[in-house]
Formats: sequence, structure tokens, C-alpha cells
Amino acid sequence: MDLIIIAFFALFLRIFLLGSERIFLKQLEDYDSVIISTLFFLTGSLFLFPILLVIPKETLFTGLEDLQLAFISSIVYTFGFFAYVKALSEEDASLIAPLYNSSLLWLLILSIIFLDENIGVFRVLGGISMFIGVFFLYPGKIAEKIQKIKASRASLLMIGGSFFLALGRIIDTYAIRTIDSRVYAFSILFFAGVFFFLIACFTRRYSDGFLALKNNLKTVIFAGIANGWAYVMLLIAIAGLEVTVAEPASLLSVFVTAFLARLILKEEIKERLPGMILIVIGAIFLIL
Repeated sequence: MDLIIIAFFALFLRIFLLGSERIFLKQLEDYDSVIISTLFFLTGSLFLFPILLVIPKETLFTGLEDLQLAFISSIVYTFGFFAYVKALSEEDASLIAPLYNSSLLWLLILSIIFLDENIGVFRVLGGISMFIGVFFLYPGKIAEKIQKIKASRASLLMIGGSFFLALGRIIDTYAIRTIDSRVYAFSILFFAGVFFFLIACFTRRYSDGFLALKNNLKTVIFAGIANGWAYVMLLIAIAGLEVTVAEPASLLSVFVTAFLARLILKEEIKERLPGMILIVIGAIFLIL
């Protein structure tokens, strides 16, 4: 019972942090997406590092053979999170936030294949509700909605990138059965940050990193903190809950993003609320 309570508390914190993270990334949209992704992950790992110092040694060094899974997962996340950061730089945060969660549709499919989780009628209805909800994020009739999705490169990028996010979650679920979730989270962020850094160096796209640190240091730091700790909270949550429960509940972060986007970024969110509500209804069905 204690594990369940901790899992739900971690889920609540994840929802808030994930909702805030998108606002910070949106405020960095003027910089190159690769170098911002580098800072996003390396800063996140930096602010997670102190937690390793308080983990008992017998726990810290348990299951380290599964760091190879963290290495593989971070490669997968590199594709997904680049799509995420790039999409946020091109579209409103209140639109990309719910599309980010289209990873859940991929997650349902992958869970059936790899995790042998119970996918009943409620979860099928939840998936359908989420699918319909995506269309309601766009104005106009059905044909117009489809056309707007096709015309939005950022939307397609996020929907495609969400597959890699879902695949990463599947790998995570296997890994944290033996390795401490805090060690695993730090490893994921660090490896992904290094991968993005190597890409930035190879393509010589690092100059924006110095500008971002000079002009928007606080935003970079807040984005890194939100990233690192939101991921830890997810891993703690799925240690006590099924991944197909913890991940859908994270959808509630779209309302945190929408509220902050309206308050801070002055985005118009009214027309997107029906789609967000449908997606959350789908999440409730998935939990049932």
C-alpha cells in the first residue's frame, strides 16, 4: 500500500513538472534544437547527480548491468526528444503538449507485444477517445482538421517522435525491475545529453548553446530541473503502477501547460480545450 501512495504522489509531481517543462522549452525556441536538447539533458543530469550521493552503496551498485538498457533507451529517446524540442520551437506549447501524449497510442500497441499487459475494452475505448481528441485540437470540419494536421510539420514531427518515446518507456519498464530508478534516470539523461552533444559538435551547431547560457541561463536551468525530476517521478510511479496507467495519467499535464501558456505566453487555448478534454477522458478509460 505504501508503494502505491508513493507512486501516486510521484505521479502528481510529474504532472506539474512536465506541464512546466514545455513552457521553459518554448521560451528557448529561438535557439538551435540540437544544442537546446543537449543543454536540456545535461542540465537535467547535473541537477540529478546529488541524489546519487544519498543512495546507499548496496542499492547504488545493484543491477548496474542494466545500464546497457539505459544506453539503448537514451539512443531511442534522442530521436523522440529531438522531435519534441523541434516541434515546440515551431508550434504553440498548448498544441504540442497533447500531441506529445500521442505516445500513449503507440504504448498500448507495444505493451501488448512486449509487456503482456492486460488491454481490455476500457483501454481500447480510451485509445479511440485519445485518437479522436487529437483531431479536436484543430479548428474546422473533419476534412479541414485533417488538412491542418498534414500542413503542420511540427504536429507530424511530434506524432512520429512519440513512437520513440513510447519505445523508450517499454525499455524503461524492463530496466527498473532490477536497477534503482534514480540511478537509471541519471544515466538516461546523461547518455542522451552526451549523444546530443556529439551531434552538435559533429554538425557544428553549438554556438547557440553559449548564447542560451548567456541570455537565458535561468530558463535553461529550470528546464533541466523539470526534465530530470519529471523523469524520476515517472520511474517511481511505474515502479508501483503499470506503465499504461502512469503514462496516461501524465496527460493531465496538458492542462498545466495550457494554463501556463495562456498566462505566460499569451497563447489562445480555447479552441483546443475540447481536444484536451477528450484526451483526458481517454486517459481515464485507460486507467479503468
